[in-house]
Amino acid sequence: MSKVFLLLFLALIPASSTCAADHLRLLSYNVWYGFTKVPERKKSFLKWMETQNPDIVSLQELNGYTADKLKADAAAWGHPHSAILKESGFPTGITSRFPIEEIRRFREGFHHGLLRARIKGAYYYVIHLHPSNWEIRGREADLILADIAKLPKDAQVTLVGDFNTFSTNDERHYVKTRLEPFFAARDTKYKEKNL
Repeated sequence: MSKVFLLLFLALIPASSTCAADHLRLLSYNVWYGFTKVPERKKSFLKWMETQNPDIVSLQELNGYTADKLKADAAAWGHPHSAILKESGFPTGITSRFPIEEIRRFREGFHHGLLRARIKGAYYYVIHLHPSNWEIRGREADLILADIAKLPKDAQVTLVGDFNTFSTNDERHYVKTRLEPFFAARDTKYKEKNL
């Protein structure tokens, strides 16, 4: 579990230094089943994206997306560059105003997979960790840390995406609500390990 906290700590430091140094605007969004559950959300999302002016966008749950479909969406918010992890299951993707280089797709050892890309000299890991088992998320975090260790020592690294975990920063949203009992019930009923 301490490795997961280390991973989260690592996610915060480089993200702020990368963005501050280059004045990049990074946006992450889980589109929730590729907008298939509530299709009208996509139109609202695209309109909202017009107001955000991001330099880089990380997306999770691009279900039903192809590389061409992501490219079309990216063009709608002014990004000529995009990459998708895969075209099945729960893909992640990244779009950018700037060229995307050194795209690496990881499938082995990851529930959904992991996409790594280099943009303007910095490495971005588009994360969508296991949805219902903190032990598996810990193993996925170990794989990410192992890959980061292979990068140049001075590499700027940003971890962005859906960590599928609780944060003490969000405690006010789940303490004294039905969220914890909901996950406790899932843990019991489905033998998951959310908590």
